[in-house]
Amino acid sequence: MNTGIQLLLIIGIISTVMMSCKDRPVQQTDHTHPEIVTQDIPQEFLKFYMNFLSDTTFQKEHILFPLKQKSDGTKWAKAEWVCHKPYNDNGEFQQQFSNMNGLILETITDPKGLYQLERRYMPSSNSYAMIYFSVMNAFENSEDWNKE
Repeated sequence: MNTGIQLLLIIGIISTVMMSCKDRPVQQTDHTHPEIVTQDIPQEFLKFYMNFLSDTTFQKEHILFPLKQKSDGTKWAKAEWVCHKPYNDNGEFQQQFSNMNGLILETITDPKGLYQLERRYMPSSNSYAMIYFSVMNAFENSEDWNKE
């Protein structure tokens, strides 16, 4: 091989290695097994999270109402709360968890960026509490959304 081709091959290999080593957000690909989430997310949170999504009484007790914020700027109230269930979409959406100095951020997005759900949890006593919930839907305020 001539030197130019060898140099291009070496640059290509180095580029591939560097791209595969960059930091990525924590993703949960098997939506029924939260233990896949890396060590950045505390095990205590994962236990809380599974209980939070499976027990409606526990869920309401671990939300700091009034919860910020609806798309119209108003807050979520305990009386109107519809309990959240475990995330399971067969791969159509992407779920990510981030740990920001103990504050756990969960986002669920569609690949086109038209829908995003965000929940934030903070440590509270010996558990966690959801302190923020927001749903962003690109169609919500469009003319198509308002048609019956």
